[in-house]
Amino acid sequence: MSPHSEPERVCRGGGRPLEAVRDRLARPEALSGNEPWQLTNLLAGWGAEAAPALPELCAALPYFPGRAARAIVSVAADCAVGPRPRPSPRCGR
Repeated sequence: MSPHSEPERVCRGGGRPLEAVRDRLARPEALSGNEPWQLTNLLAGWGAEAAPALPELCAALPYFPGRAARAIVSVAADCAVGPRPRPSPRCGR
């Protein structure tokens, strides 16, 4: 199974992957190397199930704008309820 499909799986030590990713992203200034890419890519792959991590992704925007923005878009797109109604044109104008 792909790790992208199991954000709520219990990990060794009793933790959950989503909680671990959120905890790590909570300190974006401490991330190094491939961590920003790995964490944001993981959340992007989880889609709507990663919605609880949106605050951490938003906080990471100043540090990793491209990577965090891509993950935010992926998560938010999966959370969309459906098409938004279009406003009706005003009559008589």
